[in-house]
Amino acid sequence: MFQTFEQEAFRLEKREIYKIDDEWKLYQKFIQGQHVLEIPSEKEFRDLIASDTKKGKVHKRVRVVPAELNDYIKFEIKLAYLKQIKIGHKIYFIEKPEFSKLIPSNFHPGDFYLFDDKNVIKLNYTPQGEFVGTESIEDKNSLEKYIELKKQLLKKVVPLEKWLSIKNIKL
Repeated sequence: MFQTFEQEAFRLEKREIYKIDDEWKLYQKFIQGQHVLEIPSEKEFRDLIASDTKKGKVHKRVRVVPAELNDYIKFEIKLAYLKQIKIGHKIYFIEKPEFSKLIPSNFHPGDFYLFDDKNVIKLNYTPQGEFVGTESIEDKNSLEKYIELKKQLLKKVVPLEKWLSIKNIKL
């Protein structure tokens, strides 16, 4: 879908930890205080964002976070998000309680991408945060729920840099 979307790729991230192989090893070094400069797969993603931005496409990400950031989210911010926003990625934060207020009781979205408000790709993970695959949502009623959630989220979220400033977080 990254090659075929025309205007907007929207991503919702809800998990507190993602246990992705190459990234997880670097995260372990990060929490041990070792100097980590780059996540190799992250460079490829930034190149994609930069290319898309030049074409007028927009990447938006909403990250659901606990009130107190865990080390993993700090790792993501420092080694991924702060670099991504410099090249045009729109990254927003929302705390869990606020996010929960926006979810209807009959809707249980996990992590997902929404491309051009037309295609939903659910991202499935084990309880430990290991990626296990994707699932395309074809049902029109379900698609409308994801679109509405995106709209509601974008009314309540805070841009990453502003959120860090409000919370007085220095990385």
